[in-house]
This record gives sequence, C-alpha cells and structure tokens, in this order.
Amino acid sequence: MNYYDKEKRCQDAFDQALKEVGPFWHVYTPGSSQVCINETAEDFRFSVSNVAICAAEAGVVVVSFQVMGNHLHIILCGSKERCLLMLELYRYRMMKYLRSKGRLADLDAFRCDDPIPITTLDAVRNEIVYVNRNGYVADPNVTPFSYPWGSGMLYFNYLPLEPYGILANHLPYKEKRHLTFRSAFTFPNHYRYGDGMILPISFVNFELGQSFFRDAHHYISMLMKNQESYSELAKRMGDKAVVTDEEMFAVVRSLVRPECRDLSFSILPHSDKLSIAQKLHFDYHASNQQIRRLLKLDIALLNEMFPPKL
Repeated sequence: MNYYDKEKRCQDAFDQALKEVGPFWHVYTPGSSQVCINETAEDFRFSVSNVAICAAEAGVVVVSFQVMGNHLHIILCGSKERCLLMLELYRYRMMKYLRSKGRLADLDAFRCDDPIPITTLDAVRNEIVYVNRNGYVADPNVTPFSYPWGSGMLYFNYLPLEPYGILANHLPYKEKRHLTFRSAFTFPNHYRYGDGMILPISFVNFELGQSFFRDAHHYISMLMKNQESYSELAKRMGDKAVVTDEEMFAVVRSLVRPECRDLSFSILPHSDKLSIAQKLHFDYHASNQQIRRLLKLDIALLNEMFPPKL
C-alpha cells in the first residue's frame, strides 16, 4: 500500500468514526495546578480506574489518556456535554477518594471549561500524540511506551496484548465499593481488573486511535518530533514543559547564531542567552528550570523575566 492509499485509509477511518461514535474532544485540566492529587502508586491506580468508571457512566469512548500528578488529559468520543460530565464525575469521585485518605484537596480548578474540538485527521493525530507524550516529557525515567498511568503503552505495541486479570464484575463487593464509592455498580462486561486497577487495555479504544496513523513508523515519527505543534497545544491548555531536555537541546542549537555554534551554551554571550530564553519560554513553553539547565542562567533572573504562576 503506497503513501496515498494509507492516507486515504486513515481519512476514511476518521470520517467513519465521526459518524458512528460522535465528535472527538481533548478534555484536560490545567497542568499549572499547584494541587497534587496523585502522590502514590495507589493514587494513580485509583485515578486510572476512575477514568474507566466515569467514561462508562457518561457513555463516552476513551481513545487516549494520561493521568499525571496534578492534571489529566483524555481524548474522548461523544457529545461535548457527555465529555464534560465524564470529567465532573471524575472530579467528584476523586474528592471522595482523597477525603477517604484524610487528604482535603481543593479541586475547584480541576475542570475543563473549554475542551478542544478535534475536527480533522491532522488534529486528531497531534492531540493523541500530545497526550501519549505527556508522562514521558514529565518523567525522564520512562519512555512514551512505558509510562504506566495512561494509554501510551498500548499504541503500536506488537507484543501480545491479551487482557489479563479478572473481569471487573467478578470483583468482591468491598473492592467494587472502594473503586466506585457506590453500594451497587455494574461494570461494562469487557472491563478487566489487574495490578490494582481497571486495566487500560480493557477500556481504551486504542485500535481506533491507531487507525488514524499510516503505520507504526508514522506514529513514532510524530511522537519524537514536531515540538512546535506540541508547544502550541501546551499554550492553549496551560501545560508546563512539553519538550524533554534532550529535544530542547536540539532546539537551542538551532537558535544559536552560526558563528557561535561551536561554543558551549554556558559561555554564549549574555544577550544571546536572554534572546534564546525568550524564544524557549514563549515559543516552546519551556519552564524556567529547563531554561536554567540549558543556558546556565540564574533562576532569580528567569523568575523576574517570566514570573511563575502561583
């Protein structure tokens, strides 16, 4: 199959999905939030299960998601109202979970007033890749395929991905109540439970998401490149760093004047450093700490140039 045939197949898959399962939305909460809701592995497991349960309750399809320490990204299919209902259910159940642990967290900002509508094939590709990169960008110890609290490990993973664990409806009453905070709840028949959570492979429609990419090479190419597109998405959503230090290093190298490219970044002229810092902050959404590491600028100066949001 040649390039044009593959593109047509992807476009047909997207058009068909719009007709059969409804519009696509990127629902998110601000990455700049100061409230950390997921601190332990138990918290993250509950959050993953919470995504699965709330999606079922709201009647929406999860195509991609990542649970982070202080925020959430999900690509959903369904009406805008149902997608926002899903997030509200997630927030409500998360507050009950935190209270059960003796942690009183203000989750009033854990909302999405303006979910991003996804109306084109190019847009859905960018949004899926942005979501599946999130954990990788935040944690240097994981890859886009090993972050455990999302859907990244499912995409184009050609190892056998047979569902394991047990059917969620076969869980003991006590465990069901712990997950749902309800005395009675029936999970969708295909939901499975293992590793202390509802398994992403049993509720994420990653096959649908994969169908929008020509092949694995296309997906991986987008996953590891296109920093400018992801920086633009981050600006809209209030996310912090969306490019790793290694990726940002290549960006800095491209911004250095040709006559200075043989110099270490740390000994660039101060005026050049300030100019590059502004580009990194405004165009690539780099954090002050990331700029400090790359350009060896004083953090107090950077905080004065780009005051951190409280």
